[in-house]
Amino acid sequence: MANDAFEPGPIGLRQMRALITHADELRALIAESKKIAPALSVEDVLNALTKVSKLNFSELQAIFNAVNNLNLLKDEYGSSVKAIDGAALAFGKDRLPGLDEKREKIRAAIDAYSGDNPIAISLKARRLSYLYERLVTNSEIITDARPIFDTKRESVLEYVISHCLVITYHDDNSVSGQMHNQPSIHFALDMDDILKLRKEIERAILKVRTLEKDLGDKAKVLGGHG
Repeated sequence: MANDAFEPGPIGLRQMRALITHADELRALIAESKKIAPALSVEDVLNALTKVSKLNFSELQAIFNAVNNLNLLKDEYGSSVKAIDGAALAFGKDRLPGLDEKREKIRAAIDAYSGDNPIAISLKARRLSYLYERLVTNSEIITDARPIFDTKRESVLEYVISHCLVITYHDDNSVSGQMHNQPSIHFALDMDDILKLRKEIERAILKVRTLEKDLGDKAKVLGGHG
């Protein structure tokens, strides 16, 4: 779901048309959404909403994208009326059939929606969760045994066992349009490093469990439970 104002493209247009099509149901949908607990994933909130709505996930996603974006425009322009006018101007009123007829119901729905809605909270939670310069997308530890040969290269005298930590990450600083925006970085580790890393991981897991116990339902653990 979008986090900023409308872009007058095909996706935003489809979302606005879905909003108009289901304008009669908006107030009820927003009222039902307030009964659902916020989550780190807005998809979880929408999936819960499908259970009490006749609309499917894609329809709800399009509708609440539009609602959320209109709410952001409302904050920017100062009123829901001006927000709807701004969206109509951006997309072209002729491309939004039925808007005038449903305008009042859309306006009332936007006024009933706020930043405290579970969907808006979930959107903000997700944005804050990933608001980092670099994000790890994958990691693995490769174990390597390197032989040491005698001077004649005829027999192996011993093996040196080491490890390599490979971290693949998304880089927000990558140049736009670069083909490869998920570089990887390699770290050589010995057994002491592995044991220290395991200890730090165990400490981090313990901290999470403690915070979950202390914060209860307010604790949203990014990545779930392993």
